[in-house]
Amino acid sequence: MKNVIGLGVIVSILFFCLNIPCYPDENEFEFFYPGERRDYKEIIFYNSRNLNKDLTYVYLNNLIETSNNCNVAKKIEKETEENLKKGKLDKEASEHLYKSIDYLGNRKFEREVLDHGHVDNGDIDKQIEEFNKAIEIDPDYANTYKYRAKCFVKKCMAEEALSYLTKGIELDPDNHTLYEERALIYTRVKHLKAALSDYDKAIELKSPRAFNYYNRGCIYGMFMKYEKAIPDFTKAIELSRISSKAFARMRLNSTISRHTEWAIGYSPYHISPFRSYYLRGFVYLQTGKVKLAIKDFKAATEWEPQFAKSYFYLGQIERDKDNLREAIYYYSKSIDVDNSNAKYYINRGYVYDLRGKKEKACFDFKKACDLGDCEMFEKAKKDGECE
Repeated sequence: MKNVIGLGVIVSILFFCLNIPCYPDENEFEFFYPGERRDYKEIIFYNSRNLNKDLTYVYLNNLIETSNNCNVAKKIEKETEENLKKGKLDKEASEHLYKSIDYLGNRKFEREVLDHGHVDNGDIDKQIEEFNKAIEIDPDYANTYKYRAKCFVKKCMAEEALSYLTKGIELDPDNHTLYEERALIYTRVKHLKAALSDYDKAIELKSPRAFNYYNRGCIYGMFMKYEKAIPDFTKAIELSRISSKAFARMRLNSTISRHTEWAIGYSPYHISPFRSYYLRGFVYLQTGKVKLAIKDFKAATEWEPQFAKSYFYLGQIERDKDNLREAIYYYSKSIDVDNSNAKYYINRGYVYDLRGKKEKACFDFKKACDLGDCEMFEKAKKDGECE
């Protein structure tokens, strides 16, 4: 009887081994676009725990929009002032650039929560109108084309944005920000070779921004040029760690509404180091450098404990090393962070089955089925493993 049971376990294990992929086949190289809400997990995480409970998610989104627009306003003001002093910009044209700031979109949070005075909700078309007037007066000032391109990005008009950035580059070919902005649009519309060329140029012109290296690393990764992707992710880690420490100091040194003030000063161009640690770990894993992959995935969890995939891959590695307890620990951590992903339950269920814990395995397969992936649960029921 024991032999029969043993054979059943072996058959079960072989069945699951043949049907559980070692690593998911999805595209892991997710690009960074400055100012997107998903890149502000830190703000949402801190504010949801440290500010008034009445500060709803809607207000947090407005805070993010406010942060983005404050950053743009400061950039326009700074560049305009500097180039006026250098004689690179017409005085009358500069007045329209300053006026364009009045029409920046959605600064509701600043007005309603922080009470910094009345700020209009914004009008992109009016902002474009001010940029048009500035161009009419001073058609040789490259930055105005960049500002207007940003407006067309907000209106989801990529071709128009690209044409204005190209004009700006013709006028100022040594301005790395123009190449960065165009690279981001090329990335969005999946013209990756053109994007790669612009990231190359921005980096050649000594851009200090980590996302250039990160996004270029992603493109190399998608082209399976891993030997080029690793140095880019390494450089992105170096630059983003410096930036992260600066923001941490700002947050800790502020005593009044410290998290709100940090969020308002939070640059849309800031990228958390966890992204580069995670993807460098993924590339190391693809190239068989498992120890380095483990080190990077663990670093990713330290910088961003709310990112489930880092734990998941650690679970996969431990499973392949037959460290089943550790594998279950990491799979469980990934589920704690994201309990809506069926593959996390499927893989944990598989390891539970390897350890002979059929009830827990069936629970996980059933949970995966509830989330829309019923293949493993149905096969387990058919084989009499689950009810």
